[in-house]
Amino acid sequence: MTSTSSIHLPAGGRTGQAGNSLTTKSFAGSLAVDEDFSQPMTGQQKLWQGVVMQALMDATQGIQKGAKTESARILHNTLNRERERADTWIRDCGSNFRFVCDLAGMDPYFISDAYRAGRIDGKRLRAKTGEGAV
Repeated sequence: MTSTSSIHLPAGGRTGQAGNSLTTKSFAGSLAVDEDFSQPMTGQQKLWQGVVMQALMDATQGIQKGAKTESARILHNTLNRERERADTWIRDCGSNFRFVCDLAGMDPYFISDAYRAGRIDGKRLRAKTGEGAV
């Protein structure tokens, strides 16, 4: 049974052939990642996966309101602006987002579609990465 707050893929589901190596979709922090088991994941891929994960966490954080001090208002405004930018970046699935996902070995359309459908839960992402909710 699939929950509406997370993305589920069948374990070891075949998605095609990449040269002579089998490419599969797997579950990595609630996101679809193309894995080529003949090659270990590079540090560069991990870095770009972190960029996508941070954008998803930024986009799914709640609207910040109710600041009592000037410095808190500035912080809340900044967080709201970053949330809006991340939301647009993922939702639009533009060339920059697709390029970053390609560098990360991730499927940009799968991520963007899941995000737009509300199947990515920011609280669960933050819990998996060890960040507290902002």
